[in-house]
Amino acid sequence: MNPPNALPQTVRIKSPLPFMAWTELKMGLRSGQFRFLALLIFLLGWSVGGGGGRGVATSAYNAGDTACRFLGVAVAIWISLGAVRDTAMRTEVIIFTKPQPLERLALARFLGFFGQIVCFVFALFLGAILSRLSTGLGLLGFSAYLPQFLRAIFTLFFVASASYCLASLADSVIAGSLIALYWVVAMSGKDFLAKFYFVWYSQNLLGYTLLGAALLCFNLWFYRKKWRGESKVPIAIRLLAPALLIGAAWSMWAVVRDGHDPMARQSKALDRMESQSIQENALAPGFLLPDQNGKPTGLSHFPGKILIIALWSPQDPDSTFLLSKLEEVSKKYGAQGVQPIAICLSEDAGVAKTFAQGEAVSYPIVYDWGTHNASRQTDVSPLASAYRSSHLPYVVVTDRRHRVAKLLEPPSSYEGSTLDEQIDKRLAEEPE
Repeated sequence: MNPPNALPQTVRIKSPLPFMAWTELKMGLRSGQFRFLALLIFLLGWSVGGGGGRGVATSAYNAGDTACRFLGVAVAIWISLGAVRDTAMRTEVIIFTKPQPLERLALARFLGFFGQIVCFVFALFLGAILSRLSTGLGLLGFSAYLPQFLRAIFTLFFVASASYCLASLADSVIAGSLIALYWVVAMSGKDFLAKFYFVWYSQNLLGYTLLGAALLCFNLWFYRKKWRGESKVPIAIRLLAPALLIGAAWSMWAVVRDGHDPMARQSKALDRMESQSIQENALAPGFLLPDQNGKPTGLSHFPGKILIIALWSPQDPDSTFLLSKLEEVSKKYGAQGVQPIAICLSEDAGVAKTFAQGEAVSYPIVYDWGTHNASRQTDVSPLASAYRSSHLPYVVVTDRRHRVAKLLEPPSSYEGSTLDEQIDKRLAEEPE
């Protein structure tokens, strides 16, 4: 039996999905609430986007990280409120008895909401870019904004689809807001959670995007089932939902399997790197890690070079000044056999590439993919432990045989003439 006023599937008219989604988007963009939130988000982007450095790396990273972390909570609540709009306004009979497949209505509404979220992210990045321009520092490395923008979009796609699914199926804002609660717990309990719990890390995006798409398909499958009548859910949705779920599980398992995290699974290769210990006049701890282009890079690739090995983190604001300093060193001393190497200590696999683009560096920035959540700085990664870097940014100067000649902690590692003096000393003792 069909519900009262429901029309049989055979007489339903299929409106173009893009038109329906665009109509939903325009309704949202015209609302006062949207415009007020967009202004607040623009100001938030302005507040985080004026980072220093030669290029836009810090500005781009701060904008992406802010969008992923803090907009995640707001998006979960925003989507949950929209998902139960018909119940709250008591317009179910008007909406769901229209001659239109319910899954088409649900998908159009989600796309309209997600379009609003894309506009929010655009407003945040626009604020960050204009803030950077207002400082007079320029937009060197502007392309670094793109990967961070995409990271934010894919992260918030999962938030939006998961919140929309929970809120609409349970017909409750509270159910959808559970994603916001997860976000808060993840951020506050970072030191005690494995990396795969964090949606916004670049290496996790594929798995969570597939999971978000799977949840969206399940939502279309079971959306307002009592109003569906005799109409059938399209076979594409019924096949796609479990396929996407399997793909998400496989992708997440691959991240754990191929990663290094004491709270999930450890890599024997990185355990061997961690077992080293730095000592003056001894060989610097070795490594073989991917650089910003994915090329395996280690100390042995620079025979006869005086190495400037720098450990840094995007969470440390002074690290950007170090990266700029290393570029100066590369240009000034590169022809004399001095080679900077920056080691990125970040849980996010995409940070090294973002900063290499944003600072337009000419030297390798390698990514220590064993970096994980920990309460102490020396415990966050195998190389942080091997180099005993308790404070960042941290610089090691070696001789041409790659033996440790000098250890520099902040601020000497990036300010003043200390680093130049050590390089001049090494060149005086080993001109070739």
